[in-house]
Amino acid sequence: MNLWRLGGEILNIILHGIHLAIVVFSITGWLFARARAVHLLLLLATLVYWYGFGPILRKKGWFGHCLITDLQWELKKRLGHDVPAYGYIKYMTDHVSGRDTDEKIVDRVTKWVFFSSLAASTIFFLMSF
Repeated sequence: MNLWRLGGEILNIILHGIHLAIVVFSITGWLFARARAVHLLLLLATLVYWYGFGPILRKKGWFGHCLITDLQWELKKRLGHDVPAYGYIKYMTDHVSGRDTDEKIVDRVTKWVFFSSLAASTIFFLMSF
């Protein structure tokens, strides 16, 4: 394995870690009083990316746009890996379950969890004043 490929594979693992950390924090960050402001900012940035940049930058009907996913998919392509035509949550859901999950269901659940977390974050953040 050459050095570039090894570095690319390590970067791919790092991007997975970043993705997973963002997903977990997006779901649970509102639980921690000291993290609520950062959590709310992250969710608002996610909202802007998904519904602002998503429709502009996506050629497909997928609702979201994620800079990290784009970087990771480009890296995977350069490393010769299969690159999914969908988002990271479906990619991980398929990987963990070993099944080809329905993209529309994954998107619906993702949106529901996201907006529930955004509502909780907003309520708890506003209650802190």
